[in-house]
Amino acid sequence: MYTRPAMDDATKRPDAQVRRAAWAVALISLLLHLPGFFEPLWIDDTLRTFSTFVAPERWWTWVLRDVHNPLYNVFMRGWIHVAGDSPLAIRLPTVVCAHLAALVLGLWAGRRFGAWTGVLAAAFFLFNPAQILHATMAKNGLVTVCFGVMWVVLADRLREGARKTMPAACAVGVLGVYTDWAFMYAVGAASCMVIAEGAIHRRWAVLRRLGVVLGVVAAAALPLVLYKIEHIDHLYREYPRHFTLTELWRLLGNWMLWGNAMLPAPAHRVLIASIGMGLVVPLLAAAGWRFARTASGRLALGALWLPIVVTLAISAVLVMRGDASQTMIFQERNLLIVLPWFALGLARGVTALKPAWLSLAAGGVVLSVLVTAAVLQWTIYRREATSYWPRPDFRAMVRAVVEDIESDPGTSGHAAGDPSRPIRAAVVCLPPRATLRYYLRGVEGIDVIPAQKWKLYPYDFPRFADERGIGRVYLVQSTAHVDWMGNPDHRERMDRRWEVRLVRKAGVMELWRMDRRPRPLP
Repeated sequence: MYTRPAMDDATKRPDAQVRRAAWAVALISLLLHLPGFFEPLWIDDTLRTFSTFVAPERWWTWVLRDVHNPLYNVFMRGWIHVAGDSPLAIRLPTVVCAHLAALVLGLWAGRRFGAWTGVLAAAFFLFNPAQILHATMAKNGLVTVCFGVMWVVLADRLREGARKTMPAACAVGVLGVYTDWAFMYAVGAASCMVIAEGAIHRRWAVLRRLGVVLGVVAAAALPLVLYKIEHIDHLYREYPRHFTLTELWRLLGNWMLWGNAMLPAPAHRVLIASIGMGLVVPLLAAAGWRFARTASGRLALGALWLPIVVTLAISAVLVMRGDASQTMIFQERNLLIVLPWFALGLARGVTALKPAWLSLAAGGVVLSVLVTAAVLQWTIYRREATSYWPRPDFRAMVRAVVEDIESDPGTSGHAAGDPSRPIRAAVVCLPPRATLRYYLRGVEGIDVIPAQKWKLYPYDFPRFADERGIGRVYLVQSTAHVDWMGNPDHRERMDRRWEVRLVRKAGVMELWRMDRRPRPLP
């Protein structure tokens, strides 16, 4: 007969039941992450590969001026030298970081709030579809999250007066800042909570040690800050949004709970978030009541809520200033840093419930919806926008181009400006060509032409063809970024000069073939 272990006694060692549960979490997590290793690469993934990387003479300039801080890209450059640039190889580091973050979170929460809280916190974090999708993406998000969890745990140790923790805190702080500015959310939140407690209880030694650590981190970050300010124009992106209370509602009830993978259509997101908040609100409220009683619990509350509150405040101030171009600062992945603490809040809410059957039921519901959403994300909604942009299937587009050329070769030509290099076809790519070049390795005779969505017009295609001596051009586009062929004016002009047909569609990706007409239509 199953008996519920003590959930609130943080001093007890995990029993065999807890250890078995932890191993089950690890196994299920591996299964949920596994499909992501074999998904087609997309634009950001391909920036970590050798064959399509920025030219070597410009690499350091690109790394330093990129919107993301340089450490992850520098690490990946070395990692690829060792492991290669296969999809599995370039995604492995972020998946490892996700599991390391879960391990640190689970062990710390287990000591502070009970063994079952630690296991559930790790499970809720690892099974979360938003975490899974970002972990299986060659980007720095989960590396930042891992450093963020480590920083909060080390801040808790500093709060207790653990002087030996200072070197580790300095190292994690510097590495985190050089990975992404979002790490500063963790630094700011944890530091504020430790400073507040230290000031109230007059623990001056703790404040001095924290001050030394923060000073080291600030001094190390200063050169990067100055460089970014000098090249601030490279940091602007057009896709962030205002952070409003509606966005917060959708963030907590939808994105952070089940990764927008239950019903990802934009029209349903507020409704789905409202359903999710029926689960989130009572669990976070129960957790907050328990967390508020201990210093470590208050630290966890700060790590969860302070980044959200600060982002709301910054967005509100920018809106009041009235400069529309500078007020859009929010995208969900910028708050990925709080996801471990959201998972911990849900876990603590579950273990705080009484009686035991209610706690077990709540935990089962949360685990069920997380796993269900994660499975939907890799199956039914595989090519739709869930917790991030839909992943374009460039691999399928390349396969379709090659198959179409082999079935109907068309006119041979040459690379633009190089008559000595023969080609079989030219492919115009929207967005950039990096991923196509990755999948075209080993395929001879295809010239990839990069195009910007605001600089591509119907009259460009004859020029592309004439420069290469061919009568056919392929266009690969992602409708998630821009539906160029869906523009009626563009399509009308194109149909006059070319015979246009859709060769392949895979999710948001489309491959169009255009053969020049002998005579343009009137």
